[in-house]
Amino acid sequence: MFIQSLIKYKSITLYYSFISLYEISDNPFTSTREHIFNFLKEYGSVYVDVRRIDEIKLLSSEIMLTGIKKKDAVHLSYVQ
Repeated sequence: MFIQSLIKYKSITLYYSFISLYEISDNPFTSTREHIFNFLKEYGSVYVDVRRIDEIKLLSSEIMLTGIKKKDAVHLSYVQ
């Protein structure tokens, strides 16, 4: 909730991507999916599309060398 409020009041920027949308769509709970999609629609500032896939793969591989798991590394690579 704290991070959501930081996003709402523009203290931090919400980046999201095609990967984020896929993960959200995989959530089995309809109300949760809808809530998250609506939050992204209203407060998401930067969308990273599939055209950056090669760059994301490269950066996430480098990030994973530090011990960070794959999904987290992929999400972190959006902002690089």
